[in-house]
Amino acid sequence: MKNSLARIFLVRHGETEWSLSGQHTGRADISLTTHGEIEARWLGDRIGDISFQHVLVSPLQRAKQTCCFAGLAEQAEEEPDLIEWDNGDYEGRTHIEIETMRPGWNLFRDGCPNGESPQQISDRADQLILKLRKLDGNVALFTHGHFGRALAVRWIGLSVEYAERFLLETASLSILSYQHSNLAQPAISLWNSRSFEANATPNRSSWDAATTARDTSKRRAIERWENEGGELDARHSQKGLKMNSDTLNAKSTHSTPLGLTMRAIEYNEYGDASVLHVADHPIPQLLPDQLFIEVLASSVNPIDYRFRRGDMMGLIPFGFPRIPGYDVAGIVVDTNTDCSFAKGDRVMAFLDHARGGALADYAVCSVASAAKIPDSMSMEVAAAIPLAGTTALQSLRDHGKIKSGQSVLINGASGGVGMFAVQIAKSYGCHVDAIASGPNREFCLSLGADHFYDYEKEDFTKSDERWDIIFDVSGKAHYMGSRAVLKEGGHFISTEPSIKGLLMTILTWPLSKSGQIMLAVPSGDDLRELIRLYEAGKLKVTIDSTFPFEQAAQAHRRVESGVDHGKVVLVN
Repeated sequence: MKNSLARIFLVRHGETEWSLSGQHTGRADISLTTHGEIEARWLGDRIGDISFQHVLVSPLQRAKQTCCFAGLAEQAEEEPDLIEWDNGDYEGRTHIEIETMRPGWNLFRDGCPNGESPQQISDRADQLILKLRKLDGNVALFTHGHFGRALAVRWIGLSVEYAERFLLETASLSILSYQHSNLAQPAISLWNSRSFEANATPNRSSWDAATTARDTSKRRAIERWENEGGELDARHSQKGLKMNSDTLNAKSTHSTPLGLTMRAIEYNEYGDASVLHVADHPIPQLLPDQLFIEVLASSVNPIDYRFRRGDMMGLIPFGFPRIPGYDVAGIVVDTNTDCSFAKGDRVMAFLDHARGGALADYAVCSVASAAKIPDSMSMEVAAAIPLAGTTALQSLRDHGKIKSGQSVLINGASGGVGMFAVQIAKSYGCHVDAIASGPNREFCLSLGADHFYDYEKEDFTKSDERWDIIFDVSGKAHYMGSRAVLKEGGHFISTEPSIKGLLMTILTWPLSKSGQIMLAVPSGDDLRELIRLYEAGKLKVTIDSTFPFEQAAQAHRRVESGVDHGKVVLVN
């Protein structure tokens, strides 16, 4: 006689490339994406305290991988009846593609040509249910979306056609059980519950799902690495979440993120730096032709606090919360495309997302906006380069049409972009004049400037000098005031976005002396050029100060109040 009725924990496998793209995936034996592995790990922490008497898994690797990452591989037995619906001729096709060929098609009613019919799936599900009802205790099933839905409706005695109404997401948990512990009354007590959406877990009492699962994940990761002789970085081995320079310059020691949420700095409203706070945030999803990066360092640029204050809310109208920052230095965790990057590569990136996203444990960006970091470069230095360095390079080269022997004036030469601009202009063989406050004179000259203007004592617009390029980094000069000291064919370039600036760009482009607003475009090729200059000794990176991510508000205030010289870097 059975001691207890079986309770079936039905698990759909984690995300794959085809579940992400919407392609029907039957017998194609494809693996989980990195995000799918993350989902499975999180699921494992959710069901980790449940004792399973039986663990049955589909023969396909995506189900086996989910079982493995969930921590139940040692108990698992392969069950052929858990395999996904055979899609036959429709394998790999999206629903839209199939509907184009066969309007009104419904898998659960019509089946697939040269694949399984609904009746065959119903028979297979019934066959499995007979086995399951002979089992005691908790049973974990790792299966697939379409077969899992068919199994559920057959469990409660409905036709397979009803499965169309039972949606099942990747890495979801459902429970097939009985009403009033009566074998004659099968029921579904939980359906399509995803770990990051759940407020409770079966067989656990009164817990906070998000916090507990995250902490458990980290604890188990530490134990796993210690048992296997591995070494963890400082973030996962101590609660302080700080990293020293030696750790920053080492390779990351874990291959995938450890949960479906990550720690991030975000803000939920416009305001001063106090609106920045640490929060749990969904891990970004890796899309085609992107890199998934563990962020070890970032830096603050003026655009970050301008967006935070709401100065440019018309340009970036999206909602909250927002994660600031565009500069990333870190380690490649994964990529889903054939490219020159591999897991473990040290990289810098200029994030190609309008909303930023750098101040977080993980970030994604296009392959085309990142570059490998040489061994000679620290993470802190790498984090200081992307946005500011790219802005300086593109302003002078692309907008200023810089040539050897020209005269270049940099207004705001001691700041983040300015220090790069002075050195880049010198690398082109130009005469460079720098404008900054008096105390920054020696710093600007050390960068290679040929002449220094103290803006508190001298007005460059009244100078007898004439320049081919005037690069207004500080946003305090104006085209009309500067036009008189521009040479014929000269270029005035500003980094200060405004409606007036946009009008200036439009109205002056046909003139012999043009004015342009510059908005940098992420480019891996430009990052590689900046790295080349750095390795050639032509680009020195000065760091004004360093803060941990948790002190992002202080870092913003530092930049907002005026940096003496160089960049403000944040270390994760």
